[in-house]
Amino acid sequence: MKKTFLTAYILLFTLLSYSQSLLTTFDRTEGKQTTTYADCIQYYEKLDKDFNTILIKKFNTTDAGYLLYLVLYSGDNNFNVNKWQNDKVIILVSNGIHAGEPDGIDASMMLARDLATGKIKAPENVVIAFIAVYNIGGALNRNSFSRVN
Repeated sequence: MKKTFLTAYILLFTLLSYSQSLLTTFDRTEGKQTTTYADCIQYYEKLDKDFNTILIKKFNTTDAGYLLYLVLYSGDNNFNVNKWQNDKVIILVSNGIHAGEPDGIDASMMLARDLATGKIKAPENVVIAFIAVYNIGGALNRNSFSRVN
């Protein structure tokens, strides 16, 4: 009995610890803070490492001197883009167009996580491509006066 309880406790602790590591900055601060560019990329790299339904593609450097990251989600682990054109509906989400608008960045990180963990399911014929941050220079230079709404 003690062995079963100990095993269950260790399993529960491991699962809770792992789920905590998948929290975004927005999650951890209960909506009071948004992610930084570096944290966003690090988060997506973790998803790419931990889940075979997530793949990161890196493109040429932007005017800010950083690579442009495209994060792909495919529920069937098929990342052959040529086959997608015939068989899949491709949804492109472009995030961080303006420096003071991080909402989509945070929401896309949470959506990618929830898709990867199976918390939510996408239709089988849908793949999603997220531009992690389009305006990297703006994201790096944002401050409390970046955008007044």
